[in-house]
Amino acid sequence: MDHQMFCYQCEQTAGCSGCVGKVGACGKSAAVAKRQDALTGALIGLARAADTNTPTASTHRAVIEGLFTTLTNVNFSEETVRQQIDTVRRLLEYDSQVVRPVYGKKSGHPIVLRHDALEKISDYRGEDGLRGALRELGLSRQDVPVNDEGVVLDADTPEEYNRLLLHNLRIGGGQESLRLDLQLHLCALDSVFDPFFAQLLEMVRMTGSLQMACHAVHISYSKGWKLVRRMEAALGFPLLARVVGGSAGGGSQLTAEGADLLHCYQQMEKEVLATAKESFERCMARYLQLQPAEPEEK
Repeated sequence: MDHQMFCYQCEQTAGCSGCVGKVGACGKSAAVAKRQDALTGALIGLARAADTNTPTASTHRAVIEGLFTTLTNVNFSEETVRQQIDTVRRLLEYDSQVVRPVYGKKSGHPIVLRHDALEKISDYRGEDGLRGALRELGLSRQDVPVNDEGVVLDADTPEEYNRLLLHNLRIGGGQESLRLDLQLHLCALDSVFDPFFAQLLEMVRMTGSLQMACHAVHISYSKGWKLVRRMEAALGFPLLARVVGGSAGGGSQLTAEGADLLHCYQQMEKEVLATAKESFERCMARYLQLQPAEPEEK
């Protein structure tokens, strides 16, 4: 069998050994499984940032929601997972005292607070709680526009929960009988820079460790190094640099060239997929809402 995923999280696991093909026993596609792995890496990056910048309640909430998305086998929407990954990544790009996501004109969660901002907020004795502190303390603030309506949706009441379910169903494609499955592959000699390799580098960037990155994408450490070295030889420049010592005990990080290459690939992937999605919806419109035939009774 062509190994395209590895998942062993549920009671439906094939042969009690893990699903590794294009689709799991539960119906989850390999593309969604890879997105879930990438979301886990993004959450690890958020947790590492919280080590030096005290997390808030909304940070904890984002981690819980993200982890639930990687565990549930109720709604396998690749787009839902991708949006969560993009939101977490964007929030970690800024160094303002207060960073919050904005969808439309409404701010949402999680709010990321830098450690010096948290100290001032802790000493605040005014009215209106956190809202009042953010309004009156003059903290540097960065509102980050995100294409993720989920940041402004709650699930505290039955009505809010139903709205969230409808949101996930809508962006997940509902009951469409056809879906677009497109991957970007860049070839360099005998190496391929594909979504899997990009995910490996992204995990290194998020975790600061090639070993943790390999564990996250379910390959051995030696295989991970082999893939990196082969790609480095094909490109002619290093992708990773070893970090010796420090509070974390050393690890690996992307070189400037590696980080730039990953960024360019991710940007190109986003643009190609957006163009392909538009073409897919235009050219295949008549086939997107067809209902599968009911199986014949024997």
